[in-house]
Amino acid sequence: MFRLVASLVLILTLAAPAQAAVGAWAGLSPNGPALPPSGGPPLRTEPDLARALHDYDAAIARNPDDPFAYHGRAVIWHRLGELERAIADYDRAIALAPAYAEAHRDLGDAWYGRDEFLRAIAGYAKAVDLNPRDFIAYNNRGAANEILGFLDRAIADYTKSVELNPGYARAYRNRGDAWDKKGESARAIADYDKAIALNPRDYVAYLNRGATFNNMGRPERALADFNQSIELNPDVALSYWNRAIIRVNRGDVDEAIGDFSRAIALDPADAESYAERGWLRARRGQIISAIKDLAMTLRLRIARSEGARRWVELFQLVADMFGFDPESPALETGDAAGG
Repeated sequence: MFRLVASLVLILTLAAPAQAAVGAWAGLSPNGPALPPSGGPPLRTEPDLARALHDYDAAIARNPDDPFAYHGRAVIWHRLGELERAIADYDRAIALAPAYAEAHRDLGDAWYGRDEFLRAIAGYAKAVDLNPRDFIAYNNRGAANEILGFLDRAIADYTKSVELNPGYARAYRNRGDAWDKKGESARAIADYDKAIALNPRDYVAYLNRGATFNNMGRPERALADFNQSIELNPDVALSYWNRAIIRVNRGDVDEAIGDFSRAIALDPADAESYAERGWLRARRGQIISAIKDLAMTLRLRIARSEGARRWVELFQLVADMFGFDPESPALETGDAAGG
């Protein structure tokens, strides 16, 4: 079974925001470039954001009834990961300007960031009621619907997003993910194709298209997509994991072990990569290395409370069978061929 990367993260690209009446900026996105209240270049560093926060505090002190200043400060809080403070400021902006569509959408993003998907959907719904041409709000509502399993609603939202903006690659890719979850592989491939045509550097689209190709019984096309995804972004563990599975199925065990090792280096908490590498090492006769990997698999799964007692019992059985102590420094060297 191949794993599709969670591509529903809201990475938004907005048009340049319009300047509000009091010098603060409306139309900011917490995931797009933040802008200072007096205009100027985007804020990209944490010190820049801190200075902007100070400026918004001053603007609010001068005019406590300015919804744009509250919205601007909310975006800064959002960028800093202070979601509770961001939500409080979005709420204040909306209380002062109930028809402020972008504040409703950004409030939805904040609730999304807290995994409060029903509240996120409510924010996006209000945003599109106020601005029916907001293709980003439709895309983001689709993402929340998809996470909740409302796939038909998600597809409808993504479709509306691309109707409003046919060049919006992310909505095509997200719709492809939803089609894949519905088992509509051909439609998923068509949407991934469109996303890649619009944005040839979208490594997630290649990764997810590769997973769909493999599930369709087309491993060579899948391998080509995983290779391209890795070329575009070599720091995504899931790309190596999926490519490793292709290589296992082809009998390329050493190459698969290398890919699982790279996946582990990028995501040391991925129990599945340790498990797969452990079984492959066992097939290669690398017993000590295999035991180390399987021990780490058990440890990580126990930490996630996945049937903890069962895994503890299995772990102890393996330890007794081979007569080893998983805390022993001797296991750090392992066998010479451990990889």
